[in-house]
Amino acid sequence: MVISLTVVLVWLLSSEGYLLFRKRSNRSTKKNHGDRGSLLVLWIALPLSITCSIIWANNSPHIENNLSTITGLIFSVVGSVVRWISIKQLKQGFTVDVSIHEDHHLKTNGIFKRVRHPSYTGLILILVGIGVILNNTIAIIILLLPVFFAVNYRIYVEEKLLEQEFGDEYRHYKHATKRLIPFLY
Repeated sequence: MVISLTVVLVWLLSSEGYLLFRKRSNRSTKKNHGDRGSLLVLWIALPLSITCSIIWANNSPHIENNLSTITGLIFSVVGSVVRWISIKQLKQGFTVDVSIHEDHHLKTNGIFKRVRHPSYTGLILILVGIGVILNNTIAIIILLLPVFFAVNYRIYVEEKLLEQEFGDEYRHYKHATKRLIPFLY
């Protein structure tokens, strides 16, 4: 469990760190922005919930088993793939700060045909994987609840900006496509 959890956490932190420093919007091409502190909320919720869930799991009786470790790793890998596919499909449209660029187009095909915010779906799957590796129900709740609320706040902020920019085109897309989980939510 310790090695698997360490690998997932190092990858998550390095991957998210890369995005934080390399995928900011360029001020010269920015047309409209409106982060409203949502990046900060997410960056507080992520490390805090991960740390608290690990502390809880390490101080609670639980049974370590290979099945939960393997299942957790699978969730984390699938989440990483989903997250990076969505980032690659958005190309320059993906930024860590909420912004619209001059040549911004609404992305509704590829992975975005199934969910409106697949990079957050991927992030949540990675965290589900960490929770499954911890093999502790309370730790999973501690891990997912704050991040789920932070992600939903960020989605709210993003969608307000997208509706402002794309109007009815975004509202139709929003009505036809689920937020995070295909066919459900």
